Amino acid sequence: MLRALVMPLPARARVRRPGRPGQSSSLARVVSGVVATALALVGAVALAPVAQAAGTPDVAITVGAPTSALRGSTVPVTLTATNPGGPAGYNASFRMVLPVGASLNPPTQTGARTIAQADGSTVVLWDNVSDLLTGTTSSVTAQVSTGTLPLGPLTISGGAYVNTNPRLVPSFTALGAPNAGSSTGSATGTATIEVVPFTLTTDVAAPENELVRGVHDHRTTVELTIDNNYVGPSSAFTVTEYVPATLEFLGCGATAADGDSSAPGEEYPGSGRLNETDAALPGSCPVPSSVSTALVDPPGTQPLAVYTVVTWDNAALAAVGAGSLATGASKKIYYVVGVPQNANALFGGTAPTAASGDQGSNLDNNTGASTLETGEQQATTTAILSGSYLGTTYTDDGTDTVTLEDLAIQKSADHPVIVQGDASRWTLSIEVSEYTSA
Repeated sequence: MLRALVMPLPARARVRRPGRPGQSSSLARVVSGVVATALALVGAVALAPVAQAAGTPDVAITVGAPTSALRGSTVPVTLTATNPGGPAGYNASFRMVLPVGASLNPPTQTGARTIAQADGSTVVLWDNVSDLLTGTTSSVTAQVSTGTLPLGPLTISGGAYVNTNPRLVPSFTALGAPNAGSSTGSATGTATIEVVPFTLTTDVAAPENELVRGVHDHRTTVELTIDNNYVGPSSAFTVTEYVPATLEFLGCGATAADGDSSAPGEEYPGSGRLNETDAALPGSCPVPSSVSTALVDPPGTQPLAVYTVVTWDNAALAAVGAGSLATGASKKIYYVVGVPQNANALFGGTAPTAASGDQGSNLDNNTGASTLETGEQQATTTAILSGSYLGTTYTDDGTDTVTLEDLAIQKSADHPVIVQGDASRWTLSIEVSEYTSA
């Protein structure tokens, strides 16, 4: 009889409406909407260490958020619950706590309800999102605004709650705290976002991050993007770029301004001079204030080695509109590189002065190892941005890594989306190094 199937209810537990099927966790909803724009989403997405708590099932949770975010920007924060070992959990519900100063943007988000706290923080709740069967995951995402929070760490906490009884939904108090006894399994975790005044990102124009050898035939551009925060202006920008020895810094790739500074004249018989034609640039290319070849240990993870150290002081950046940025503004600058036949080394004898810029577009010191592809050879550029915000100096860095190739193949289609029954044209593009034997 029906009476025999009804279980006693723990205090404050809510009963799932009869007849409502449990949503499969493989189809778990992401209930927030669109991902934040590129300017708002800053830094790689970091997952907080998986947090687990005792319970049945022994649920685990990760709190996924960007490692950093511009002040005043909106970023996605995702709570992901996992049931690695069973038994099956049902009616997964989620809880997120936003500290004072942080808020949802927009204030109302699909599937979520908010409860303001007396201390100014906000609790965000998602009720009965999906079932959490053994070996499955369920997740929710909120768009979180950093508002006018001060610079520094922003910690967001989250929790997931399930019940082994499919008829019982984990519940929360009027203030958003978990109701004791309404869940049989739960877990909590945190993620920390660094709120920053500005950022620098680096992008080497190389399909599939493959750069074909050839300082004449296969020049490419490096894009540096400076993004400012959404609360106030920043100023006094300078940029220092560490170009690895296996890449030749070619300035703006302009015939007149960046002509070949090499004494021998040609890299190999018949190669021609460097920058014999103007490189195609998609935007502003500032003239460096300093170019030097040095044995240095750059900031970050790159090793002590020979680099071409390129500096754009504030005057150089200001000449192209990048010396300072207004609230919410962004600026891209570019320079040109290529893969030479041999890597750069320290100059023997007297080197051109750093201020002259003649250590760039110069093969006189390319006496290092061959760049011939004998294995997976990588090159990482590291750029350091320094600037002033509210009277204090801050820095940020941007890196990008490419592989050096003698043969590169890229595949593309004329349709961005392949639809069943449609015909699409596929293209194989093959690029070959200009160096055939060395």
